[in-house]
Amino acid sequence: MKTVCGEMYISDCTVSKWVRIFNGEDSRETILRDRKRSGRPLSASDTAYREKIDCMIRANRRVKQKEIADEVGISKERVHHIFTIVLGYRKVSTHWVPRELTVDMKAQRKDMCTQLLERYNAEGEAFLQRILTGDESWIHQYDPEFRALKLRLGRVQRDKDSILQHDNARPHTSRQTQDALRQLELTTLPHPAYSPDLAPSDYYLFPQIKKYLKGYHYDNDEEVIANVRRWCRGQSSEFFADGVR
Repeated sequence: MKTVCGEMYISDCTVSKWVRIFNGEDSRETILRDRKRSGRPLSASDTAYREKIDCMIRANRRVKQKEIADEVGISKERVHHIFTIVLGYRKVSTHWVPRELTVDMKAQRKDMCTQLLERYNAEGEAFLQRILTGDESWIHQYDPEFRALKLRLGRVQRDKDSILQHDNARPHTSRQTQDALRQLELTTLPHPAYSPDLAPSDYYLFPQIKKYLKGYHYDNDEEVIANVRRWCRGQSSEFFADGVR
């Protein structure tokens, strides 16, 4: 065996001991199956843990397995099992994301879209005119291609009748953001999970901005910010209304 597998293989002494055991020359039992042993119960993947871990992931997509293990009180290995096997998450760019929309997510999307459509049918254009939409994107000092410094674009004039519409990204759903929205007394429209097609910033505003910035060179972030603000303020109200429509 050492000739084939090298010097790191088991010693002659160990092989001789195993031979004695299997030949019955040793009093120890010859059991080839794993014996029962103490350890964490397999119930660690039950519904209570799954729901708690799922909530922690949704609250913070960058949460670490060790942080969840310490919080929940189970092993890191069991947390990984629940992440990948039970909940079906995988890690993409340090974020835990579902492999696909679950049945519940699909039902939630349908319900929310139906609610929004009913509001539009009942209120018409007045409903759209109350909507303030926000998002974030990456803008470089030089952008030869349509790549996207994370930047909150401008500020909006608010009143108590305004409705805020943005997606479920972490900057929008964090506790600090939610507390700020409550203090500002802003109503937020529901947004289905993983639906960038409903955020006008994603498919309307950002492509227009990046088309304008494409090919320009900037020496610092301040120049980028100033140019983005200049462009946004230079657009008519009809431009932004068209994006919401």
